[in-house]
This record gives sequence, C-alpha cells and structure tokens, in this order.
Amino acid sequence: MPKIAQKMKVCFCGSGSGGHLKPLVALHLKMKDKCEGSFFLSTPHPFDSSFLREWNINAIFLKYTRISQGNLIYILWKVFYSLIETCFILKKEKPTILIGTGGYGCFPAYLACVLFSIDFYIIEPNSICGKVNKWFQSYAKTIFTHFPSVLGLKNTSNIKRSGVPLVYASVIPQKKDLIVIFGASLGARAINQFMKKYFEAYGGDVENHYIWITGKNDYEEFSYFNQHKNIEVYSFVKDMQIYLQRAKLIIARSGAGCIADVEYFKVPAIFIPYPYHSDRQQYLNTEYLSKIGSCIVWDESSLDSREKNRCNELKQLIRSEGLDDMKDCFESLDSINASDFILNTLKEC
Repeated sequence: MPKIAQKMKVCFCGSGSGGHLKPLVALHLKMKDKCEGSFFLSTPHPFDSSFLREWNINAIFLKYTRISQGNLIYILWKVFYSLIETCFILKKEKPTILIGTGGYGCFPAYLACVLFSIDFYIIEPNSICGKVNKWFQSYAKTIFTHFPSVLGLKNTSNIKRSGVPLVYASVIPQKKDLIVIFGASLGARAINQFMKKYFEAYGGDVENHYIWITGKNDYEEFSYFNQHKNIEVYSFVKDMQIYLQRAKLIIARSGAGCIADVEYFKVPAIFIPYPYHSDRQQYLNTEYLSKIGSCIVWDESSLDSREKNRCNELKQLIRSEGLDDMKDCFESLDSINASDFILNTLKEC
C-alpha cells in the first residue's frame, strides 16, 4: 500500500533561512490532513524558532549548531552528540518518512535516516546543490529540484523537477500596482539604503503603492517613511504572497524562495543578489529568469555607483512599458504546482 494512503507521520527538517523553512511549511499545510503526528526538526537558530512560531508550528529543536572552524576533537564530538540526539528523537517519534531542505541542521537527520533505514526526500531549491544535500544525494529516495539543472547533483534517476512548494494566500489586497521591496529573511541593508535614496530623490509616486519590508534590524531607522500615504514599511510580513498577487514589480535578493514566488506570480523583478556567497548561488539563481527576459539583475556594488544612476533607471522602468514586456516573458515557462507534484510522487513510492 502506498505510504501516502496510510496515516503517515512526516518529519520535516530544515533550518537557517526562509528558503529552507518556507517549502516545508507549505508541504506541512498541504499534507496535514493526510498525516498523523507530523513534526518539525530544527536548530536553536533564532530565526528558526521565530519563523516557526509565526506559523504556529511546534518543533523539536536540536542543540546542534553550525560547525565552525576549530579544534578537530571538538568538531567530531559536536557531530557525534548531534547524531545521538537526533537518533533518540527519531526512535521516539517513529516518523514514516523525512523531508529535508538541506543546511547544517539536516546533516544529523539525514545520517540518522541512513542508519535506521528511514526513507528520506530532499528538496533542493537552489541552482547549486548545498553541501549536505550533495553528500546524501545517493541515499535519498527522491531529490526534488526547482531548476531544470542543478550544479553539484549527479544525473541520477531519483531527481525530479518539482518547483518549490509555496504557501498560497487566500486574501487579495484592495490596492493594486504594488511595488514590493524586500531583502532576505532578515532584510538587506544595501537594498534598504538604496530605497531610502530613491524615495528621498523622487518621493515615491502617486500612481503606485510601495510595500517595503526592511527586516527587523533596519525597521526603526526607515519606519518614518510610513508618513507617506503611498509607502508602507514593515519589519516582517508573514504572508508575502498577499502582496505579490497585486505586485507590478519586485525589488529583492534572489534566494530560492524569492525566485519561486516571482515565477509563480509572474511578477517582473529587479534582483540584487547577495554578493558574499563563495559559490555565487544567488547570481546563478537569476540566470533561469534572466534568459527569458522577465528580470533585471543589478550588482549590489552598482547601487552607489556614480556611473550608473540606478534611482533614475528604476523611475524610468516603473513609468515605461518595459514591465509589461517583462511580464509577457513568463508565458514561455512551464507551470508546476510543486506541492501537488511532491504529494503525487509520495503516492507512487
């Protein structure tokens, strides 16, 4: 009997960012009526606990934290302790399957699954496979990817392109022609400073309404822009999709979750990739949409460039027909409902 036909128990495992946790939350909401006693396994990272509380999700938090450089004996002890802790949790909870998105929090979970012969599934949302997902790709039942090809993954039969599971908002805002600005899960200082410069130069414009999510670290500094009737500033928005449904343009980092949102809602985007990843994964994430013409990519260093007046470029783009042309480019993409695709794959296993 297929496992999904039973009342299965799923362990969702991910940590460190919205890109790792949002797909798991989306799957959890999609599968909760078909599951019994499913649970989240995460780390004590402050973002993880805060994010999961926002969604009223109870989680088991490992004491395991990111391994940094240091004494080899200490590192080995840390890995061993986290493995023992995870083994006890999985032995007690007895999940039918585990679904993980990678990151350091998944390392002991994947390893425990191998030791206990628990089927586990990997979701790789980026265009470059993360280290932990790469190490365990041969043991996974199925690897679900967002992009047609992922650097670092072997070309094996257990890879399926599914897209990234998303949480779909049921409320549609009254305002339209929104321009939505946000950084990563905790915000992006460079983008916030650029938008401050833009608003000070042009004061926004009455034709459009701006939704600016600064992240909690920068909110107090930029919250005074709420005085403008067409600018709304927030530190965090749980249901980002509410605004993306009415957006005409997104200005954001290019993490996997943001790429998935842009693709699903078919919203033109200006991506400003995070420049400090050694593998330049956010730059590579943009190539998929950049090739079809649905996004523009700006290097972060160009935001303050005297040679490139990005503020003026943004103003001209908003007022031109270029956004309509960018939106039309999405028609060439295949449409995949990732949650349904993954659920159907589980039925077949």
